[in-house]
Order: sequence, then structure tokens, then C-alpha cells
Amino acid sequence: MAANPREGVYEVPGFAGLRNTVAPEAFEPGDLVTAENIDIDDGQRARRRKGFTRIEAATYSSIFAHGDQCVALRDSVLVRLNSDETTTSLVTGMLARPVSYFGMGARIYWSNGPQQGVVEDGANRSWGIDLPFSQGSATQQGGALRAGTYKWAVVFRRVDGQLSGTGRSGAIELTEDAGILLSAMPVSADPDVSEKELYISDCDGDTLFRRARIVNSDTAFTYHAYLPAFEPLRTQFLVGPPGGDVIAEFNGHALVAQGNTLYYSESYAPELFDPRKNYRFESAVRLLAPVEGGVYLGLEDHIYFLAGEDPAKWVLKSRAPYGVIAGTLTYAPTEYLGADGAGEVAVFASTQGVCVGANDGAFSNLTQERFLYPIQSRGAAVVRKHRGINQFLVVMQGAETAAPTAD
Repeated sequence: MAANPREGVYEVPGFAGLRNTVAPEAFEPGDLVTAENIDIDDGQRARRRKGFTRIEAATYSSIFAHGDQCVALRDSVLVRLNSDETTTSLVTGMLARPVSYFGMGARIYWSNGPQQGVVEDGANRSWGIDLPFSQGSATQQGGALRAGTYKWAVVFRRVDGQLSGTGRSGAIELTEDAGILLSAMPVSADPDVSEKELYISDCDGDTLFRRARIVNSDTAFTYHAYLPAFEPLRTQFLVGPPGGDVIAEFNGHALVAQGNTLYYSESYAPELFDPRKNYRFESAVRLLAPVEGGVYLGLEDHIYFLAGEDPAKWVLKSRAPYGVIAGTLTYAPTEYLGADGAGEVAVFASTQGVCVGANDGAFSNLTQERFLYPIQSRGAAVVRKHRGINQFLVVMQGAETAAPTAD
């Protein structure tokens, strides 16, 4: 409003923030062309932004916290960040690639594509177990098994009880009552694999049951008389997780996106995948944001909502005809964003503004109508409450494409 039109003096009662979707001559009072190092509070007052203090000179990236654990990539080492500002090395020789994470229970699962693992009890271990490269061989020898056909399979067992998948079972036909010598069985190279489980069918049966558990280094076993049939083989034709560019957890399933393909694990078995169970999309997956009722899927050129509690029954729903900026996903309490309901909402940067993904697919773009920023390939973000102001902070890196702002 004009305070003194004769002298050209105007009063601006408050600052509405940056605006670049219309030309400056079309601004309303309070719109800003530039705002550097200031915060604007709920009363539309501008306040000088506080600075920061460097506590570590090393270069960190791909930082992730879950519970009381925090991990990051420091140069070529995956480290744990301790509460006393020291670090603990977890994995050396890391590739110069962004790392994606999710937390499940007391574990942090991570992947950068070619490399992956699980941080548990302050140390890193394998995520999934490589399959036995064969089932070995079988020969007939003396014993008391009934004549007929027997099938067998080898499964690796890690020290924590995790089982590997296994391939097509072997088969041997006993021409008379006899026994079976299993030999040339594979040995796992995973240092955490301590044992092998041997699954053998009944005579002329199709279901394999666990009959024995032997040391990983053993390559031979004699089955010459019936042993008790324990649990059936449940991991046949399952594999470990594919190398993932983006990973997440949803309703007990591990989600792994590799390029434009999204895989999901068996229920509450994040280390076992059926590679046939996947979805393929029109461009590369850059973001997976689980919420109640489904998962937001951010591609290079589109945003979808995968609706439903079971990945096998997801319904694909379009939410926006533009893409997301990888790495910018964070979560915030619902009340921070003025959204309905309790819990948290997903917040991320898209190529057309800052977006909020609430439960059950309720989607909104907070900034598209007012302010568009330059687009870069990756970023990192956090939502915080600072000096009474709810803020979404995002930094980006990579080649820059200018925002389509008004002249």
C-alpha cells in the first residue's frame, strides 16, 4: 500500500518470500526477487539467518540416520558417525557413487548399485548370500534307503541363521535299496557363512526337507538311512537383492530399484528376492517414498503413487507429469506441512517445485505456483523447525539447468 503517494514512499507490511513465476512488475507487495541469508517467519518478518561451524574437514556424503545409528560415506570409506564426533570405519574401497539406505529393526541396509551391505551391531555384513554355484554330485553306495528317485539341494546358512536361495535341485535314482554319497558340494566364500543345510526328498517325492546341517567347508555327506524330515525347502529359486540405485522398506518388504526396474523381496525376508517379481517403468527410478497406504515412485520424468499394502497388488496412480531430483527425500511431521492426519509425510524436490506426499496418495506441490529453482541431477534435504520456523532445506549438485522463470 502507498504510505505517501506524493513522495513515492510505500509501506510493505510483510515479506511473502521469493517469487519468479511472474515478471517483477507483476509482483504483489512483499514479493522478493532476491533473498540471501534470511529467514521469513510466520509473521512475514525477515530475520538474518544464523551461520554454521565446521567440526570436520573431511568430505562427507550420503549421510543417513536410523535410531541411534548414523552412517555416511567419507571419501572412499563407509563410516559410522559416533556421538562423540569420532568415526568408525565400516567398509573401505567404496566406489564414488551415491549410497541409498533404509532402516529395518536395528539394521541399516545400504546399496550403491555394485556394492551393498547391512550395518548391524556396529559392523558391516553381507546383504543376502550368494547362491551355491551347483548342488554337487551324487553317487549310489551301500545303505538302507528304498530304491527310487531322490532329489537334493544345498543351502548356505549364515551365522545369524539367514539362509541363501538355491537353484534347481539335483536328482539321483537308486536302482536298489542303497545309500547316497553327496560330494563336490560348493563352499561359500562369505566369511559369515558357517554352515550348509542339506535338503533331500522322500523316495519319489517332490518336496525337499532339511535332513542335515554340516560345516561350510565340508564338501561331502553320506545319506545312507532315513533321517528325520525337518522344515521343507522354502528358498528354492530365490536370490539375494539385486544391486540397487535406490532402496527402501515397505510393510516388511525390501524395495530395490535398479535402473527402471523395481524389485520387492519376500514378505519379512529382506534378503530373499524372486527375480520374476518386479515392475518396469518408462524411465529410471530416482526416488522411493513409502507412506501409509503405498509408495511414491519418482522417475526421471513422472511421479506415481503405488497404491496398496501388498507390492504384488499395487495399483499405479499418476501424481505429476514431471520428475524428481534424486537424493532429496526426507520426512516431516504432518503438522509441519499443514497436512491432514497424524504421523509423517514425505517431502522431496521435484523438477517443478517442492512436493509433499501424504498418506494414501494425497499429493501437493508447495512451490510450483510461486517459485521455481534451477534443476540439478542430485541433492540432499532435511526438514527442521528452527527459531520457530518450519523449514525445508535442500542442496543440489551436478550440471545445472536454469529454471523456467518469468522474464
